[in-house]
Amino acid sequence: MAASEDKMKEFNLEGIYQDQAAFFCRLIERLTGDPSAIEDILQEAFLVAHRKRASFDPAKASARSWLFGIVVRLCARHRRSLGRRFRLFRRLDQQGINVPPEQPDAQIALKDEVRHMYQLLEALPCKQRQAFVLYEIEELATKEIAGLMGISANTVFAHLHQARKRFKKIAPDLLMQEPRAEARP
Repeated sequence: MAASEDKMKEFNLEGIYQDQAAFFCRLIERLTGDPSAIEDILQEAFLVAHRKRASFDPAKASARSWLFGIVVRLCARHRRSLGRRFRLFRRLDQQGINVPPEQPDAQIALKDEVRHMYQLLEALPCKQRQAFVLYEIEELATKEIAGLMGISANTVFAHLHQARKRFKKIAPDLLMQEPRAEARP
């Protein structure tokens, strides 16, 4: 019983929610392309985590990594079940972009640039898109990404390399000019 109690102490869903909800909301939006799905998927992820909490093993993964796996699977199911492509632009149309109204050309150009970037993200294979979003947009370290995705750091670098290669070929101006300084393992 003591091991089971220790395991449940390690798995504090309320604390995980408070600490990680914002991260998972951004991740859900970027992986599904559907801002309207954020709340539903986040809620479903925590319901699944609650139902399957007995299967959580802190020796195998952190609670964040375990929940990441749940969220990624729910996002993939969402994309498949709706049979639609990225729709991140809905938010832009609903909320607008923060460019002064006296600069309509800048507003249109920025909206087009964001739309183009998300179209490129959509074209990436799932693992490359996950690695790219987590590294380039969420600015996580490769070691943390490896833990979240359940792959080696070298595989993260491979996914990043392939994603960047596609971006560079199609839209070199969208990539950061100077990559983040992080040594390969």
